[in-house]
Amino acid sequence: MTAPYMSPPPDPPNLLVARGVVTRAERETLAARAGVIVRGSLARFRLTGGGRVACLQGLVTCDVEKPGDDSHLFGALLNAKGMIVSPLWILRLPDALIVEVPETAGRGV
Repeated sequence: MTAPYMSPPPDPPNLLVARGVVTRAERETLAARAGVIVRGSLARFRLTGGGRVACLQGLVTCDVEKPGDDSHLFGALLNAKGMIVSPLWILRLPDALIVEVPETAGRGV
């Protein structure tokens, strides 16, 4: 049996977080394992019900149906004319969709 593929830790010049904000131990832990980040500047919506996937499918640029439950998607929210309104992140759970958009866009949704 082969070991699961682990991506190498990020190259220090390409860090997404400035040095000093996260300790070296925290950075190594995040590079080797999964982490959870709560982004306070986002508006969150919880969509439930049997038609939640079909409802959202035509309103965003990413495929919400194909990846299935327990997937995390990135795309853009569209207006009625198909123009991009805002970036968005979708967490597809077995019983709900969690949609996150920047707080400024959330006020208009």
